Amino acid sequence: MELKILSQKIAEDMSKNLDKKTSIISIVCPGENDAVFFDNKNIDKILRLYFNDCISDIKMQNTVLKAPTQDDFKGLKNFVDNLSCDLLIVHCGAGVSRSAAVAAAINDYLNLDYNIFENPNYSPNPTVYKCCQNELGIAKTKD
Repeated sequence: MELKILSQKIAEDMSKNLDKKTSIISIVCPGENDAVFFDNKNIDKILRLYFNDCISDIKMQNTVLKAPTQDDFKGLKNFVDNLSCDLLIVHCGAGVSRSAAVAAAINDYLNLDYNIFENPNYSPNPTVYKCCQNELGIAKTKD
């Protein structure tokens, strides 16, 4: 299986011309608009996750950005265990932190051979990575 880590915009644009069976993990912040994908017969299934890109709660003037919690990842293991696609797209807003962390945990779980932590284009969110590891039942550590 091929694994792609993308920004939301690129994932949405790419969905028009997918030519192989594809599953998508779509990550957006709570309260933001969901990604909109083209009606493409090659999109097998989509898992939508909602959490912020922070490692701990951030207090702002009139609000608090809540860090991801374990509850935000319910359904991830079932989704991954039932993948039957040629391509898995994992996207978030920029395609750098949240999606990279989710993809890194899936990479570990499925014993794929992607070096996400060694790729300078990605900066996996450690809180997201740990929550994904817990949901997937794996206990690797990355520095």
